[in-house]
Amino acid sequence: FLELESSGQRSEVRLHYRTKSHQDHTEVFPYSLTDDQWHKVSVAVSASHVILHVDCNRIYERVVEAPFMDIPEDTSFWLGQRNAAHGFFKGVMQDVEILVMPQGYISQCPDLNRTCPTCNDFHGLVQKIMELQDVLAKTSSKLSRAEEKMNGLDGCYCERTCSVKGVVYREDEGWTDGCRNCTCT
Repeated sequence: FLELESSGQRSEVRLHYRTKSHQDHTEVFPYSLTDDQWHKVSVAVSASHVILHVDCNRIYERVVEAPFMDIPEDTSFWLGQRNAAHGFFKGVMQDVEILVMPQGYISQCPDLNRTCPTCNDFHGLVQKIMELQDVLAKTSSKLSRAEEKMNGLDGCYCERTCSVKGVVYREDEGWTDGCRNCTCT
């Protein structure tokens, strides 16, 4: 069997499954789904891992005892209850999918766990890198010119002066222009 159970009383999600050695096993994930909100829930079961996603966020990933994955053709699937005799489910399910494929959770959250860029993504990245290289080259050139100018200014002595009516005064030098006292600043 394979069962995913949410317990509001204990604020946990439980995965019950049968191992390859035909032993019943339970993995408990402390997480509450009982908050009156819709949630996207995904459980990926592989040869050695169980991954729980809630709302496209990886909540838990665990190495577990290998589950029994041979599903017979006459298998019955029950949603919301364990079997015909037990019906404890209280809640609502919508858009339920059971996928038997590698990384099936990606169908629910397509942008989740994208490790390889598409060709379009790759070409976009190449274009951005080329643009950044161009900006870097221009910035390096400007910096080099600025450094040259700064080096030239180190040996330069520039005296600040004021010129009034053909007379040159040095900075902070004062004079009288009729009734006014003036200062070169």
